[in-house]
Amino acid sequence: IIYCKKCGEVPVSKEDLPINLPEDINFDTPGNPLDKHPTWKHTKCPNCNQSAIRETDTFDTFFESSWYFARFTDLNPTKAFSKDALDYWMPVDQYIGGIEHAILHLLYSRFFMKAIHKNMKKINCDEPFKNLFTQGMVCHETYKDKDGNWLYPNEIKKNENNIKVYLRKNEKNTSEYLAETIIGSDIESILKFILDFDNSYKWMYRLEESKILEKSNDTLFYVYFKMEMGWPLKKRDLVSDVKISREDNIVTVDLTSTPGYIPLDKNLIRIIDSKSTWTLSKTDSNETKVTLQSYAEIDNIPSFVIDMFILDGPLHSMKNLRKIF
Repeated sequence: IIYCKKCGEVPVSKEDLPINLPEDINFDTPGNPLDKHPTWKHTKCPNCNQSAIRETDTFDTFFESSWYFARFTDLNPTKAFSKDALDYWMPVDQYIGGIEHAILHLLYSRFFMKAIHKNMKKINCDEPFKNLFTQGMVCHETYKDKDGNWLYPNEIKKNENNIKVYLRKNEKNTSEYLAETIIGSDIESILKFILDFDNSYKWMYRLEESKILEKSNDTLFYVYFKMEMGWPLKKRDLVSDVKISREDNIVTVDLTSTPGYIPLDKNLIRIIDSKSTWTLSKTDSNETKVTLQSYAEIDNIPSFVIDMFILDGPLHSMKNLRKIF
């Protein structure tokens, strides 16, 4: 493709193909070496003969990785591979890859191998791999009971660094956790820290951004959170109202999702249904029992990611809270 300011995107005519790449290329600079070549990309538009620019992003990464297994069969540096080498080594006995490989790299590799087979008609194989093993992704600790049976996350209770985490299914059949710990500080100091939502991202699990949208009064806030979900999942955001209530030596902070409070961000997925409750209760003059109970309906998320949040999230946040005090 040639890019012309007047004619737009103009395909190179068949008569001019193939386009030879430059041999005086510099691979020592970062970025696309073709784009940085002083002359190669500069040409004339086939339509109007005005100055134009060649496309410099010539190969997708899958173009190279779709036939490297064939290149590895032959040590000869003067050509890509030979029929003898392909016949001896191919096809690959075992392919091990993540779930995304079943629709991307595997598909492209099969296409390339069939094209190679068609153009080198005497080679013995037209499929690159004999077997595919799709591996899973272990994203957190796994557990078995005393009889050796695997446990679901909602069947586990964790007790680590004086932090207890209890898991259950609530009335909506949504996974919910209750985390509790004892912190050596008074209620008001801990409360002040928790209510500093502009800085929650510094210690709460997976938060990328947090801020107070509005403070109606001392007992009612509106807050915003943006969460990093990990590649390849799209980031989520959450808007909640925050209500503070007091009774004797107990302070409760309720966060309830209010998804329509601000406009949606097209680059994020808004969490619609979520509720979290902090409870601070005095145990003696120097200690406070802190609990956090929370659930969230997160659509279009693999179960293993939800399990990761439920198991690792409260422990991470509570550990950071304990470090502060």
